[in-house]
Amino acid sequence: MNKLNSIFQALEAQNYKNAVKLCTTALTKKDNNPLIHVLRAIANLKLGNTQEAIKECDSVAFLGHIEENVINNINYFYRTVGQLEKMCKVWEASHLKYPKESSFAQGVFLSYVKVRDVKQQQQTVVTLTKNFPQEHKHSFWYLVTLMSIVYSNPSSAITIQLAYKLAEKLQNEGKFKSSEELFIYESILKYQNKYEEYLTVMQGKLGQLYNVPTERLKIIGSIQSTLSKHLEASETFKEIITKYEKDEWSCYMGYFDSLEKIQESGTELDYEKTMEWVKEMQSSLNDKPIRAPFIAELEVALRTKRSKQEMLELIKGYFKRFGSKPVYFYDVKKYIQSLINLEKDALTEQEKIDLIESLLKLTSEDTAAAVRISQLSNVYRIQRLVGLQRLDSLKDEKNIDKLVNDWLEEYELNRRAVGNAQSSERYPGDDLVLLAANVLSDRGQLLRAAMVLEYGHSVSAKNFQFNLALIVIYGKLGATSKMVDNIHKLTIKNIQWDSIGYLVYDQLHGHGDYAELFNSYDRATKFYTENDSTPDFVATCYQQEAYSKIWEIQKFQDRVTNSYQRAANSVEQQLLNLFIVHHRTPQAATLLNQYRSIPADVYSTAITEEKSNTLHFNQDLGVFDRWDYNDKQETTPSSENQHTVMLTAQSHEGREKNRQELSSLLDMRRIILKLLVNAKIHLPQTPITPGAQTTYANPDMQQYQQDIDQLVKILSVFKYTSKISDAPATIKNLVDFDQALMSSIPSIFEFYVKIRNHAKSIDEPTLNQFKQFINHFIQLLNEMTRYFTTIVSIDGYYLRAYNKYLEFMTWMVYVLGESSKIVPPKKQKKRDDNLLELRNQFDQFIKQCSTHNHTIEAHLLTFKLSALDISKSQPAVEYNLPSCVDTTTVSTSTKESINKAIQQTLEHFTSLHQLFLFNFTKPSTP
Repeated sequence: MNKLNSIFQALEAQNYKNAVKLCTTALTKKDNNPLIHVLRAIANLKLGNTQEAIKECDSVAFLGHIEENVINNINYFYRTVGQLEKMCKVWEASHLKYPKESSFAQGVFLSYVKVRDVKQQQQTVVTLTKNFPQEHKHSFWYLVTLMSIVYSNPSSAITIQLAYKLAEKLQNEGKFKSSEELFIYESILKYQNKYEEYLTVMQGKLGQLYNVPTERLKIIGSIQSTLSKHLEASETFKEIITKYEKDEWSCYMGYFDSLEKIQESGTELDYEKTMEWVKEMQSSLNDKPIRAPFIAELEVALRTKRSKQEMLELIKGYFKRFGSKPVYFYDVKKYIQSLINLEKDALTEQEKIDLIESLLKLTSEDTAAAVRISQLSNVYRIQRLVGLQRLDSLKDEKNIDKLVNDWLEEYELNRRAVGNAQSSERYPGDDLVLLAANVLSDRGQLLRAAMVLEYGHSVSAKNFQFNLALIVIYGKLGATSKMVDNIHKLTIKNIQWDSIGYLVYDQLHGHGDYAELFNSYDRATKFYTENDSTPDFVATCYQQEAYSKIWEIQKFQDRVTNSYQRAANSVEQQLLNLFIVHHRTPQAATLLNQYRSIPADVYSTAITEEKSNTLHFNQDLGVFDRWDYNDKQETTPSSENQHTVMLTAQSHEGREKNRQELSSLLDMRRIILKLLVNAKIHLPQTPITPGAQTTYANPDMQQYQQDIDQLVKILSVFKYTSKISDAPATIKNLVDFDQALMSSIPSIFEFYVKIRNHAKSIDEPTLNQFKQFINHFIQLLNEMTRYFTTIVSIDGYYLRAYNKYLEFMTWMVYVLGESSKIVPPKKQKKRDDNLLELRNQFDQFIKQCSTHNHTIEAHLLTFKLSALDISKSQPAVEYNLPSCVDTTTVSTSTKESINKAIQQTLEHFTSLHQLFLFNFTKPSTP
């Protein structure tokens, strides 16, 4: 036992080498304990010795174990390596050894549940019900299994009938004992659209299995609505509200929806009586802080198209009662937006102003009162919602200056009154600080927005909204390390990598800190692989008879498994790994091993329309609190800062792109990865001579060209098109830069294909084509260099451009390096003037590439060497912030952070020079 404790302690301390040593020592003393073998396998797995670890675990896993500790650790191991199906054999071996133990037979069934093998589930559960009839739950496991088969194969008419007959049999035998068991019967009836029968069941004795009356009534109301029994549904929802839950908003909506359907069927309704009933609900509360009856008054007014003035009075009245609650804004948002969006008689600018002034008059005048700051937060969020904080509404800079200062001074007054102790996630008035930052950010005042956010975060350290906003602001400023600090403070865990991880990847990509980006991808990958305990949760639901959770959890599992973010991460992580290894360790063997280590399924599966339809977009795009007016208004004043982010498919700036665009961007990056990998490991490494220019020497080269053609096709969707014969357009801004760079990516690989197909002999027309390729790239580099040297200030947008250029050049140098191995050297046994000219042109091109890199690097270096002036990238207007905001420290640390980001980028320019030397200073071989 002491030996095992020492091993477990070493594993928990992540001292995996010591754990291996302890296991080995224990096993050499004639103790062949299978648990120690499994623990050594786990330790070796953590050390990266995957194949050795799998071999060792396999050697002891299928011996028929009964110890729970052994089985659990084997389960952990196989789940981590993605071989959970082996647990089926583990349990089968145990069951074979102890056939009369129901726990092992159940283990076999549950192992098939975990791997979603419904056919084996069915066979196993049939055996369970026969051999262990005394177990009540086995019949319901069988029922759930049948429905799982139906859901996985909707055309299985026989299976759904079998499930229905079995459910009827269980009902007749009185086997249903809980609402969880009844849920399965409900699912069968819903699937068959037998809603009349479903309603009968729920209104009968079985429905009483629901211990909470409202749960049953809500289901009955929903069924009645489905059956168009709207009068009965309205009475059901009304009963829930009147008797049980006066604050259940979903039932108010169910009630109002039912009344609307009744009216649509031709029956006239007296909505004045409905409003009277709502008033009765309000008066019956006896001053209880329940909001639903009062929101219901607004809802009835909206549905009955009451006058604009009446709606505004109701909104003000609701403010009098609930204006100090943070949720007030979200309660009235829908109704205010309805007034903004009216086709006729929408709120005018003056009416919006009058609304805000009226609400301000209703706020507490006592600056020390706790309610005042919450009331103000609601009023000014509404001001932003109606568009009164837009660029064209706050035209006078003095108005902006005063508004921001008023908000911050109110916040500081409240802080002094309340103190710094923070008991909840949000400090009172945090939203005023966020509003101030949004207003400043709208006007391009990013540094001041950062100052305001840092002040707010110093008071309210638990409010992650400050971290989210600072990540974006520092990203735009180019203060990478400051951005990373706030990413760390977010402490993203588990499923959050799938929902909000896109914020991290998009902000880090192109800002120079590739180590942090690497770590982020690595943590997300561990979530997607090691930490996926969903199959275990499903098995637990079976064991605990929580049947209503099973399909819900499996749907969640499917959303994660087929997550767009997961697919994007897989591709981007491999591209990043290649970028890093090219810059850090470009030795031939290391590069080859890195390319060989990339799983083929990451780049081989095309994102077709069918594949795109299976992807789940789980990103939480509403995670930011901005409360914006619903105009798609551009908030960045400088046209120079307009750009399109194409490095990752779900960038913050472009997050409104539709699913198809995102899928196309993912496919674009996948194809680039595929072309890079195939150039290294899948194409023949000997020169080839096709019979004609339109044919290929082998199917691999033909497929390679097809992949290039597909890449061109995808780029054309985004207007990234360019012909080698065309001179690169003048680059005036970052949009033009993206256009030039992205359009030229296919040309890199097309050049490689031509080299491969004409390496032994080349005619004059083909030589001219090569010259055209080279001339195009030289002109492109000339234009990019000219553009970079015109940049007068550095920010996150330009920093991203520098790093996109680095990525582009890294792939270009790599592909040209592979091409250089094929182009014959200047000294040839049999002189070929065309090939010699090609070699001369090629060598000159490489020299020019290197020269351009040095020029761009030298210009970037000037920003680091000079006294960095952030104000050059900010609008000229100065805003004076109150003394409570520490402007000096934030300004200084931001400059230091930008300088650090510049240094990180410069280091990659240095390694790019080394990459040139590695690829082109060695003598080429024919």
